[in-house]
Amino acid sequence: MKKKFGFISVCFLCAVCLFACGNAERTAAPVTSSSAQTVKDVLDAAKFLGIETSSEDVEDTSLTGEPDPNVDVDLTVMSSTMVYSIVYSMVTDPSSYEGKKVKIDGIFDVYTDDKTGKNYYACIIQDATKCCSSGIEFELEEERVYPNDYPDNGSYITVTGVFETYEEDGILYCTLRNAKMM
Repeated sequence: MKKKFGFISVCFLCAVCLFACGNAERTAAPVTSSSAQTVKDVLDAAKFLGIETSSEDVEDTSLTGEPDPNVDVDLTVMSSTMVYSIVYSMVTDPSSYEGKKVKIDGIFDVYTDDKTGKNYYACIIQDATKCCSSGIEFELEEERVYPNDYPDNGSYITVTGVFETYEEDGILYCTLRNAKMM
């Protein structure tokens, strides 16, 4: 258990180090790198931190498929550990992802602001242990009427859109604009 906690900590720290620092080009590169490169990055981070590990220990951090060549950041082909880490990076350092085309999958949720009546739609992502969640709001490019033209809350969805930020009531929010929901 101690080794598993250490491994998860290394993955989180690695993701934060890899995706929260540097310029936008460096941020996007690991997202679309091969599985072997992702595993190497995690192993390098573990070595730097003095944690003994092997490639078998970091199997959950690799890509699970080929990234969509039509997007800059494809979270649909990553393990849940990496997806959660990158989404965390997106919401804590949004400027690194601004203007990037992002593909994400997760659980559909809607929030209605009691004051304005406006609906906010989101794709919710849970971490590997399903104890924590984070989400990205999206605004569809085509007009739809809620609830008729939307899936049920809790449905699994895939969304592709351009990552942008906006300010509302003095708070900075992240959203995928001109999004398409599949």
